[in-house]
Amino acid sequence: RDQGRDMEVLRRVVVEWVVLPCLWVIRRMVEIVLDMVTRRKMAEQLRYWEVEERRKPRGWPLEKLTERQRALLRTPAVVLASMLREGVVSSSELLSAHVLAIESVNPAINAMVKARFAEARAEAREADRALSQARAEGTAIPAFTGVCISVKEAFAVRGMPQTSGLLKRRGVVAQEDAYAVRKLREAGFVILGVTNTSELCMWYESGNPVYGTTANPYDLMSHVGGSSGGEGALIASAA
Repeated sequence: RDQGRDMEVLRRVVVEWVVLPCLWVIRRMVEIVLDMVTRRKMAEQLRYWEVEERRKPRGWPLEKLTERQRALLRTPAVVLASMLREGVVSSSELLSAHVLAIESVNPAINAMVKARFAEARAEAREADRALSQARAEGTAIPAFTGVCISVKEAFAVRGMPQTSGLLKRRGVVAQEDAYAVRKLREAGFVILGVTNTSELCMWYESGNPVYGTTANPYDLMSHVGGSSGGEGALIASAA
């Protein structure tokens, strides 16, 4: 009986620590290969640039934006915050530039997995009212009021999905903000949506069974790294 019990323990150890991890790795490899094939077909269809020059972002959809909008998207957050307080730009104008840029590039790079543009527009209008009142009365206001950001999907943003790319968590929606997100809101940031990540933030590529893989905006055949690849792709796209 002792020998039989030992064999059962050994079997469980082999299954849990050898067989299942190997099957999981094989599954991930298949998913990555399939996703690469899908990305290749997408790149051929979109033709944002010629294959031999695909590392040059010529013809990237941000050309649809005005020069002012492109300049705003390349401006550091601390400078934008100052411009907002001084009335040089409004939060609504800044948000419109972000939305146009994200809607232009996201079909190709798959960076933002869930947007909240309608809510963000309302928050931007409220930020503009607060900024206007602060200028008129000379009162203090949170440092980053009206500045737009996105948040990694692994962080809880109220009303947004929070799966961390785990298939078993598909359909999970955050009921309240994470502590870090709450602090960002208190600082005045306007959240545009949540971005892609590697599964459970564990891997070097930002791909998972829930949202697929985020592509590198400078080369759609390459991934963008991880685990904060969705954030990185949007920044690299100046979106």
